[in-house]
Amino acid sequence: MTVRRQPPGIPVGGQFSASPHDEADVTLDEYQPLHKVANGQWIIPETMDTVETGRGDVVYATPATLTRRLAIGAVIRDIEQEDAIANKLDYQCSNGNKTTLLLQDRSTGVVSIREGTGAFTKDGRLALRAKGSPQERTPLPLSRYEVLGVAQGYGSQDAFAVAYRRRAEFVPEVSEIDTFEDLPRQSFDDFEENGPVKDIAAVYMFEPVKPDDDSRGTPGCLFLATEREASGGSIHGFVWVPPGTRGHSGVGRVSESELRDNGGCIGTYVPGSLTLDDCIRYQVGEGRSDAYLTVTTATPKESR
Repeated sequence: MTVRRQPPGIPVGGQFSASPHDEADVTLDEYQPLHKVANGQWIIPETMDTVETGRGDVVYATPATLTRRLAIGAVIRDIEQEDAIANKLDYQCSNGNKTTLLLQDRSTGVVSIREGTGAFTKDGRLALRAKGSPQERTPLPLSRYEVLGVAQGYGSQDAFAVAYRRRAEFVPEVSEIDTFEDLPRQSFDDFEENGPVKDIAAVYMFEPVKPDDDSRGTPGCLFLATEREASGGSIHGFVWVPPGTRGHSGVGRVSESELRDNGGCIGTYVPGSLTLDDCIRYQVGEGRSDAYLTVTTATPKESR
């Protein structure tokens, strides 16, 4: 994160902070033990939900839960750098090395740790042959989008769990969206007479394009809402997309159903702490963790 001088009149936090935030102090003792699935395979328990059914347990995630989990994964890839992760993975697979991987299922957000030997599928895709699997067993194909970390050899599960939990501290809690009734309403006549509402009334985290393949989807985007259309259906505000990813930041509107189905509300944002002009001028943040810090530590204008 680049440290900048705080511009006059802009709330403290994120890219406006006088100093970078410290790493969260996380130890394994603060969390449940890793859930061991099989030899050389664990799940970080706070990333997994189960529903009891007559036919067995089903893993699921609500829109808000999935949104935050995928944002955590994206923050890890931001910090560790995607190219560096890809290079490590390619090296391990090309040399058939024993390795430990930190993986995230993009459909549920569940984060697992797996030990095995780097390999390739018959059609040349990167893959992992699970620890203890016979050579003739088909290795597990890997997508570069699901790999969050690569370690040489076995025994890195605890280190990966601590690293994941440390990065998770950078992502605010996201709650389900119950209603948009608290947002200001503005009719066309109001807009014509007074112009757009300037204060940011609420902040939502969402994924504008749901990933239907490995090449799509930008987790951890923000929508900084100013008002709701009087007729309902759409919310106006500022869409923030992480720099260097698919899409562009700017003033726009998002349908209520898209926010509700693909995201959640950041409850720690204090309404009125940011304005539309702040978003346009300063672009909220230079990266995900920076933007999240901005919206969660911003202070209302009257208290500045």
